[in-house]
Amino acid sequence: MKFMVWNDFCFIWKSCVIILVIDTHTLLWWVNDTKYLSKHAKSVIDEAVRSKAVNVSCIRSWEITLLVERG
Repeated sequence: MKFMVWNDFCFIWKSCVIILVIDTHTLLWWVNDTKYLSKHAKSVIDEAVRSKAVNVSCIRSWEITLLVERG
């Protein structure tokens, strides 16, 4: 398995399938459509979602809960 880190994304090559793994802030920026995410990054995530090649770790829900609790 090969890894290539690019900004907030980690692309994983496995049998010619690219899976996009998104960190917490990138997920929040994408969901909320904020200015912090570039147009290119948004299009990469949108395409990964359309092709069902995106992965969000279950720990993200815990991290988001902590962020919400902080205010």
